[in-house]
Amino acid sequence: MYKNTTASRIQHQFNAGSINVRTATCDAKCEEVIAREADRANLTICGLQETRRLKKGEVILNIPGKKSQYIFHWSGFERKREYGVGLLIRKSPFIQVENVNYHGPRHISASIVIKGCKVFVISAYAPTETATASAKSAFYCDLNKIIKSRPQNSQLITVGDFNATAQAASSYTRFRGSTYITGDDLKSNENGEKLLDFCRKHDLSILNSWFGKKIPSRRNTWYSNDGKTCKCIDFIISNSQMKSWCINCRVKSSFDFDSDHRLVVATFRTPIRKIDRFRPRSDNRNTKKAPKDPLKHREVKRLKDPITSECYCSEVSKNLTKSPADMTLDRRCERIIDSLRKVPWNDDPELQKLLKKREKTSRKSQGYKSLSKSIKKRIKDLRNQFYSSEADAINQFAIQRDIEKMFRRANEQASILKKAPSKGCETSKLRDHFKSHFNPTYDNDTQPPELFENPPLFVEKLLEITSAIQVDTSVPTIDELRKIILSLKKG
Repeated sequence: MYKNTTASRIQHQFNAGSINVRTATCDAKCEEVIAREADRANLTICGLQETRRLKKGEVILNIPGKKSQYIFHWSGFERKREYGVGLLIRKSPFIQVENVNYHGPRHISASIVIKGCKVFVISAYAPTETATASAKSAFYCDLNKIIKSRPQNSQLITVGDFNATAQAASSYTRFRGSTYITGDDLKSNENGEKLLDFCRKHDLSILNSWFGKKIPSRRNTWYSNDGKTCKCIDFIISNSQMKSWCINCRVKSSFDFDSDHRLVVATFRTPIRKIDRFRPRSDNRNTKKAPKDPLKHREVKRLKDPITSECYCSEVSKNLTKSPADMTLDRRCERIIDSLRKVPWNDDPELQKLLKKREKTSRKSQGYKSLSKSIKKRIKDLRNQFYSSEADAINQFAIQRDIEKMFRRANEQASILKKAPSKGCETSKLRDHFKSHFNPTYDNDTQPPELFENPPLFVEKLLEITSAIQVDTSVPTIDELRKIILSLKKG
């Protein structure tokens, strides 16, 4: 059994940071400003955004007056100096860079081994809030592909400028993929919603939200020129294992990178021994966990439709007024959730009339069966009408070339669409088919006349064989049956 000795509790410590440098086209600035400040902050890894360098490459940066060195990897456009991302990795015998992947002007990733711990680092630069919806979707689509290509048994750290303002990510909410957000924590812009959805999809933790900082200068990462407007738009994201090793994450304003952004630093402590690095750590902190049966995300999105929202509000008020005073809060919530999950065509008065009539009819009677058929037919007609109206609405959005609304409309109704059950062929039809196939009936009308006039040679030989063989057509005796049964392998 593994013993928890003093040697097993020794841990390595390293820092990972993120900073939007605004520009890094000059090697002199990279050495005198970026590398010098990164060394002052004792950073092992640092993600850089808006480097504005062409193509891709790497360069070794020497820090003036010191022996420390950094390797600067960057990725950008082929011809224009826009966007661009980079990774600054300290050069040390304890740090091994296995490979660096250049994914374009908005993503760069690297597989690094830091004192025995395998880390997959991604530096990302998201489009601004004013960018098109297709550009934002393409950014997160590429980011999802990069995370799926992560090497096995490696930990994930994603740093970057996501241009996202989300209350759940910037405040002390301890956000991770399964966090249930309520109240003021729901405030966010479009980029913020995409960031939270991305973290939920891959079960990632936003480290900025795991350490409460009362001073605003330790939370906000961007300051405008007026000196008053400030936001938290730079984040450090990791998987659950790296989150358990993180001991601090804060903004450090004392380092000057000649930019309007501030440096975000996360400190990690990883165990020395491999068995300790792969052992799950219990987390007894009080985190906001999702309920056992939460509403699905796509069902909540349906409330954005004004018609659905109005119906839902009326159902909530109706259920609250009808429910008795002694009903518990959990029971009231269940009734409200059931009203949200109802199928749209269940409120049809004719359908409700048939259902009530069937409740009063005996199951064994013929009237019950006829009513069931009428109900199925009515549901089928209502479903077809609903799908027809939804298809017309989606086609209208397509004609107007409003792709975002068209996709949203289709996604809102995804929970209602169900695959139709496959109906097998009837047994009587199968029996008639195989009976006619294996027992064909021929007559003079279906057979060609040349078969009777000039039959082939093999037909004559078959006739001779059948006439020579004598077949006993009588009923077999009991002794014959016993003899045949004993001759079988299993008797």
